[in-house]
Amino acid sequence: MDAVEFHCEPPSTVPTMVTAFGGCIDAGEAATGAMRSLVRQLSAVPLASIDPEDFFDLVVFQTWI
Repeated sequence: MDAVEFHCEPPSTVPTMVTAFGGCIDAGEAATGAMRSLVRQLSAVPLASIDPEDFFDLVVFQTWI
């Protein structure tokens, strides 16, 4: 998948992965704030990032806001 950029090899022993989506869909930065807190508490590191360009229909989005 070209839209996903992996920063490191995922461990095979990880039972759970948490995701958060920032930007306009993150009302009051609730998701990113919760993710920052988890990262600090668990000393977590990013596994991958996703380029949102392929997933947004900006024409529809502009009429929504």
